[in-house]
Amino acid sequence: VGKFYELFHMDADVGMRELDLIYMKGEKAHSGFPEIAYGKMSSRLVAKGYRVARVEQTETPDMLKARNQGSASKSKVVQREMCSVLTRGTRTFCYLDDLDSLQLADG
Repeated sequence: VGKFYELFHMDADVGMRELDLIYMKGEKAHSGFPEIAYGKMSSRLVAKGYRVARVEQTETPDMLKARNQGSASKSKVVQREMCSVLTRGTRTFCYLDDLDSLQLADG
């Protein structure tokens, strides 16, 4: 929750192995990093040959409540959508990317 990207199960294992993340407490594999580090983390994974899918929460809890009001079936989960996929072939750069990010992806 908040400005944080989370990785679960096999993705958390990759994050631990490739990005030096640590597992969060709990019974299942779970790790993550702050939103501000997304460019750096995704560039590191792309440089290592991974494809990175970015999933964003597209609904607030209040929007979920409103959506459930007129529906017979009640959802307990806010909506999320995949908003981008990064690969070596699709990675683009802008002035917001740092120089280290550019050099890693060039790889």
